[in-house]
Amino acid sequence: MNKAFRLNPIPLPMYYPLSAMAYRFVKDFHKAVEIARKGIEVQPNMLFSYLVLAASCVERDMIEEAKNAANEAIKIDPRFSVGYVCQFQNLTYLFSDPPRFVVRINAGN
Repeated sequence: MNKAFRLNPIPLPMYYPLSAMAYRFVKDFHKAVEIARKGIEVQPNMLFSYLVLAASCVERDMIEEAKNAANEAIKIDPRFSVGYVCQFQNLTYLFSDPPRFVVRINAGN
């Protein structure tokens, strides 16, 4: 990541959420959360950053932050749901188990 920033200090909009996803793939959920948060800080209307943050927070049992990220995603796009995103954005690979994600988010109600 540091090398990428040296090569392009002004990253493209998808840089942070895609980097966070890469950390998810290697199960470094701590780093995925950190990078997704940075992406939201840099570009607060990037729906994908909230999605990656929510999914990564669930993996770290940070249910409240996951719910907050999902709620922010709904503010950006009221159609937001795990099913909607997976269906229309072909992001099923983001979640190892979408029902588990939904159940863990809803369990905090």
